[in-house]
Amino acid sequence: MATDATPLGFLSLSAEVRNMIYRLVLCHPSPAGLQGRLDWGAQLLRTCRQIHAEALPILYGENIFEIEIYNTWGPHFGNVHYPAVLEDRRCSGTASTAQQHLQRFSITVRYTEYHKLEPMRNEVRRLVRRLQQLPIAAIDFLELKCHLDCDNENNEINWRDPCWDDYDVDGSADECVGVLRTWLSRLRNVKEAVIVGMEGKDAEVLKARWQSQGQSHVPETPHLTDRYKALEKHVHSLGFCKDYLQAALLATENDNEDGFKVYSKGIMEGVRQLWEGLSQEELLWDDQSET
Repeated sequence: MATDATPLGFLSLSAEVRNMIYRLVLCHPSPAGLQGRLDWGAQLLRTCRQIHAEALPILYGENIFEIEIYNTWGPHFGNVHYPAVLEDRRCSGTASTAQQHLQRFSITVRYTEYHKLEPMRNEVRRLVRRLQQLPIAAIDFLELKCHLDCDNENNEINWRDPCWDDYDVDGSADECVGVLRTWLSRLRNVKEAVIVGMEGKDAEVLKARWQSQGQSHVPETPHLTDRYKALEKHVHSLGFCKDYLQAALLATENDNEDGFKVYSKGIMEGVRQLWEGLSQEELLWDDQSET
């Protein structure tokens, strides 16, 4: 005797079974985001609102998203490459729904001594700010992979780099480690931390700070950072006192206000001496023109 049976659909399965299927389809063993999007199974989220709501936390919360930072012009045409989801900001400036679930990151840093350290320093600072702005209470997994002795095209100039004419050494691998330690140590509440390629005390200190509890992150000292930016602007426009500027930057990164005052005073003294020298030359030129 035939009986009328209602066909079972995907949503008829238990939540536990559906979650197992979501993980099989959406989770990937290697870090995601290097191509700027998630290709594997992400179209599943467009099936219906219920599946979207159930699968979104798994897609963005259980995959590891990779970020690459270079001190030279990298393969993705820049000094940094973010997954697209980390760059997504709505028109109001608030975080996207996907960003509310991001909790697993892998940061790859590639430093070569044949190129400047400054681009890497700037990108590490921006990365820390991006991670601090995420609407999450903790980071489940954070991995840092350091490649501090990379070669770039057999140490030849990379002509794609817009700063190719500035290829000169202004740092070292030790200074690169200092930059990573200084800025990345502002992150807190990391449940699982892995550091590869950074040895000794630096790695231990960084992991300990990541895994400390309490404040979600340690912000920059606002007034000191703003003062350094103003100082940097004027020194670069004049093109001198760069040693003092570098020392002022290190003082800023370490929240050392007393040191910052010493080096900024040195820059001001250099400005005074330059002005006096220019004034003397102008007086000399005036005297010669009169004769």
